[in-house]
Amino acid sequence: MTPTLSISPVDTALLNRTEDFPVSADEVAQQLEMDNVSVETTALLEAQILPAVGMVEGFLGLSLTVSERTATWSSMSGVTRLPYGPVHASPAPTVTYVAGTSTVTDTTPGVLTSGGYPYLRGRFTDGVTVEYTAGFSTADDAAYPLPEEIRRAVIVCAADLYSQTTGFQPPRKLTGNWRQLVAHLKRFS
Repeated sequence: MTPTLSISPVDTALLNRTEDFPVSADEVAQQLEMDNVSVETTALLEAQILPAVGMVEGFLGLSLTVSERTATWSSMSGVTRLPYGPVHASPAPTVTYVAGTSTVTDTTPGVLTSGGYPYLRGRFTDGVTVEYTAGFSTADDAAYPLPEEIRRAVIVCAADLYSQTTGFQPPRKLTGNWRQLVAHLKRFS
């Protein structure tokens, strides 16, 4: 019997971001060709960055900053992918599941394959949760450096959100479909 591939956990959670966002309000203002940006406008621009990061992450299935995450399945049999990558080897991901009357926490290879985009393998009739650290980084020595086209997509998305929220019209059409910038990096269809 061939294992089934399931990609949708019942629940995913972002527990903690351990890095700053990959773009700044100044970069969003530059995208919109704004000069002499007030403190109030800067605050409005900054307020668009978090939703833009979330939209790009959700579209790509990639964590844009180093983040602690969980993924939970109510039951799972076969092979499945973690919803956000790239996954860091340190700290090691932990897999927690119920086996009979015991709760088992497993960090050994075999249940979860290694690499930046691992697969969870097994039969978990009473549910399974994976706790892991995933994400790109802007640090110089990053194991997974953030691709520039993803940064650009966040800037364009934040600029679009700002324009939609405030009605601001840039001097010329500068914003665009951020999804087109990164569609080739999308992990899941």
